Amino acid sequence: MANKPTIQLAKVFKEALKAAGRTQIGFADSIQVDRSQFRVHLKRNTFSIEETEAIADFLEVGRERLAERFDFAVATQRQESRRSPAKVAKENVRLGIARNIRSKSTDLQSGILDLYRALDEDDLVVICSVNLLPLELTPGGWNLLRDAWISAVKRGCCFVYIRPADTVLERISNARLHGGIDGARVAADHLKMRQSLMAVDLSKKDIDSRVHLIATEWCPFWAWNMRFGFYSVVTSEGRRERELFGRFPFGGPSANRDLLLYTDIATCDSCIDYLVHEFDQSDKLRALLPRL
Repeated sequence: MANKPTIQLAKVFKEALKAAGRTQIGFADSIQVDRSQFRVHLKRNTFSIEETEAIADFLEVGRERLAERFDFAVATQRQESRRSPAKVAKENVRLGIARNIRSKSTDLQSGILDLYRALDEDDLVVICSVNLLPLELTPGGWNLLRDAWISAVKRGCCFVYIRPADTVLERISNARLHGGIDGARVAADHLKMRQSLMAVDLSKKDIDSRVHLIATEWCPFWAWNMRFGFYSVVTSEGRRERELFGRFPFGGPSANRDLLLYTDIATCDSCIDYLVHEFDQSDKLRALLPRL
């Protein structure tokens, strides 16, 4: 009879994860399991079947040999482990909101990635920006958000990007502000390239009804070198929750860091009032009013 392995799988996995420069939260997100549950499983050296399969692949051990080489237990399969990826991500976002409530801020890129992974049918995202491209329209942001953004659109989430009309851009250009408005000028071209990647899976009608670029003369949520993002999502309990975030350039002479900050309820309500007015003026956007 073969001896039972004595090397704990959790210990080996954590060491390998650290050596690869990855985090436990990032790994949990990549295999679409609950972050808190995964951390508990690591602490107990007890994993679900899907977790053991993912860990075996990560360690390049072979799924069938994992039990031969390492000591670990298999957790009882629970109902929550069979949730859809979107619902798992949505609950992770809600946990993140609660976790960051004291500081009211989170890292820009990781925060938006979490949000986009959580988006589902009947959800809505509105990005307001003067001179900056939305993160997913920048080269670096697209590398990070591509899969999450495309998947959200396929699931039925709608994105609306509000940028200045050309006449407004011309006035801003004349002021010669530092940083320029090149991003705003190429937003339409970049968005068309992103939309073209979905043409294989979605009809042009579906794409056009879910992704919108609006050029307008005025928006109360424009500010230089900032973006405002409004998110209206339906929770797993069927409630609609709304949040308004701002991208703030934060730092000093030696270090710069973008922060994603939550606004207060009054500011979020003002954004909703503005969007109701704006959407009601557009035949294309009027159908999105129930999502507000």
